[in-house]
Amino acid sequence: MVLAKKKSFKHKSASSKRVRGYSGELSDYGKSSFIPMFFHNQYNDDDYDIFEDIWSNSLAGDVLDTRLMYAMGEGIKPTFKLRRPRKVGDEKAQQKLLEKYEPLLDELIEIDEKPKMNFNDNVHDSARQAKVFGRSALVFEPGGGKPPQALKPVHPRLLGRVFVHPSDWTLSSVYIMTKLQQLTYADEMIYFVNKRNSPRLRTMWYGYSDFQRIAGQSRALREITEFDIVEITKSMFAGYGIVLVDQENLNEEEKEDDLNSVLRNLKPGTFSAITKQGEKGIEFEQFKFNTDIAGLGILIDKCERMIIGHGQVPGPMLGREEDSNMATLFAKARMFMQGPVRTDRRWIADTVAIPWYENNLSYLDRDALEVVKVVPEFESLPADSWMETIDGLMKLKKLIPGLPDAEILRMADLSHLQNKIEENASLSPETLRAIVQETESMDLKDKLKHLLQ
Repeated sequence: MVLAKKKSFKHKSASSKRVRGYSGELSDYGKSSFIPMFFHNQYNDDDYDIFEDIWSNSLAGDVLDTRLMYAMGEGIKPTFKLRRPRKVGDEKAQQKLLEKYEPLLDELIEIDEKPKMNFNDNVHDSARQAKVFGRSALVFEPGGGKPPQALKPVHPRLLGRVFVHPSDWTLSSVYIMTKLQQLTYADEMIYFVNKRNSPRLRTMWYGYSDFQRIAGQSRALREITEFDIVEITKSMFAGYGIVLVDQENLNEEEKEDDLNSVLRNLKPGTFSAITKQGEKGIEFEQFKFNTDIAGLGILIDKCERMIIGHGQVPGPMLGREEDSNMATLFAKARMFMQGPVRTDRRWIADTVAIPWYENNLSYLDRDALEVVKVVPEFESLPADSWMETIDGLMKLKKLIPGLPDAEILRMADLSHLQNKIEENASLSPETLRAIVQETESMDLKDKLKHLLQ
């Protein structure tokens, strides 16, 4: 079934009325019949300094990096879905129509893979910037009637005022605070914004930093680990002392020379010699501090737990060995992938779909946008995809108890163990445990342990 040809597709951001500045925004208000509104940035340079410091010098930065590492996986790939599948016919007809557009899909992938584009790394970095500062942008290098030639990441601290379309509050343009004070259209960039419409009043399109809620804990943890522990170590093992010198009948200059002379001759761990005359007038006292090391450790643990809990990352992924068994660990890992990671992937996919993929497709074949839409998908990390495979195989084994062990191994990418399995009665937990003990490959051990759950 062939879809009827309609008017050429237009993006929301490619509005015929672009708002380029304050006067344009104000003049366009008269055309809006519903709640005209200005928005403003809730953060200033001092806030940005704090957010930068938290990411650079605290556990919160590791938590965020780990979460985004799993969210991005092996990268993003575009896929096509029909805009009106029911009008096309059955699944076979839909698949046949999608195959017609596969060459265009290959071209979109080629654009992403251009050396100068560095698409996946730029998206990863910009998503991190938006999580830290609330927003970020990837600006296109124009291609002269063709898809963009490069992507330019713009640091959030260089992003200025946001202008919106008063009729629907969609993004119109953003100031980029360079020497030229450049104003960039929404369809000339990928604009990342974390929590676009947060509960903070009149802050739409300026975003919300994920670090704001853990700023106190992160800064306290850094203060303890970077400064306090260093001082405590010195006081515990080196100690602090004071030298009392009798300087009666000396003037100010003589007092200073006398003190310097004593200090120069007092060296820890060595024999020191001073004049016999001054011996009677010198005393030494050592100060001992009662440091609550156990209490400090508890405080560090509580700060770390609050930071990790806020980031919703399982502790073992950050080196915290706290899960009692493998089943608990995998349950947490699945919740992590199905919750926070899936949410981040949806946010990133929605951000890049129209301004990047559909914008590029419009250069290649604008009519195709009447038939298909671009849905970005993520290639999971090997451990993630293998975990999902094993989870599915265990469910399949319950549904089909007679499923041959060889078939399970093949689907689990463990066919090379077939000979080992044939030596035993069946693919039982006991057999697998024996294989785990014998194998020298840690990666293989991890895979087999999935099957034991």
